[in-house]
Amino acid sequence: MTDDSREDLGSDASLLEALAAAPGLDEHGPLVPGTIVADKYRIEHAIGQGGMGVVYLARDQRLDRAVAIKLGVHVSERALARFEREGQALAKLNHPNVVTIYEVGEHADRLFVAMEYVAGGTARSWRVGKNGREILALYIAAGDGLAAAHDAGIIHRDFKPDNVLVGEDGRPRVADFGLARELTEAELPADPDDAGSGRPFATRGAVGTPAYMAPEQQRGGDVDQRADQYAYACTLWEALTGTRPESGVAATAGRAMPAHVASALRRAMSADPTDRWPDLRSLISELRRDPAARRRRLAIAGLAL
Repeated sequence: MTDDSREDLGSDASLLEALAAAPGLDEHGPLVPGTIVADKYRIEHAIGQGGMGVVYLARDQRLDRAVAIKLGVHVSERALARFEREGQALAKLNHPNVVTIYEVGEHADRLFVAMEYVAGGTARSWRVGKNGREILALYIAAGDGLAAAHDAGIIHRDFKPDNVLVGEDGRPRVADFGLARELTEAELPADPDDAGSGRPFATRGAVGTPAYMAPEQQRGGDVDQRADQYAYACTLWEALTGTRPESGVAATAGRAMPAHVASALRRAMSADPTDRWPDLRSLISELRRDPAARRRRLAIAGLAL
């Protein structure tokens, strides 16, 4: 491995079926079915490909379960060490709304991540045909997972509907926490043409997907959990209205969502991080609040008098 090896720390578009559709195979080619990774994962077939890696469906032969294996291109020792530290932190994060990381390591000088295989789709594909109440409930659950990561000191930096996997059981799992946190412009090529594409890119030290990035993240400045809060609010706004809120323009909700939800999301999308909610749990708590239900309960109580 060389010091200028490209470091595979960027977020996948969906981590499984909808991995970022960037062109190009790894210079060493794909793994063939039957290949054994880490003495226990038997590769079955590829289920997604991106410019920085391939995701495979594999079978854990020791535990007899399906797993997803993300195999990256060649990485430097520094990248591997950092990714392993991140993987160790994520492995300790046990939450029903977070994709479980089983192992991080090397295979043939390439980084691999073994993780929970989620049969289903992404929040973007799941949204079709769902009503506002169902969408809000799904994203509140996903927000619980993201908040749990924040509690563990992990910042996502690329939250979007493609990084929320929805299993056949209807449970959302947030994927790819913090994998892009320490990338720099030198490590991930910038592509201005991708600015509205929904694909992750880097510019001036900023990493993420521009359509969902907080202003301070787009500027390449230091970010904290409030950047994730901004991305979460943009994602939920888009899911409820069908359109992305424009940066610097007052978002109009119409009848797509209750007034208290619109107000909460607008605050989370404030340009100034200090004007946002103090933390994601505060935002989630407000989203869970249902003034209409409370009014109905009071009305029923009044009739009973």
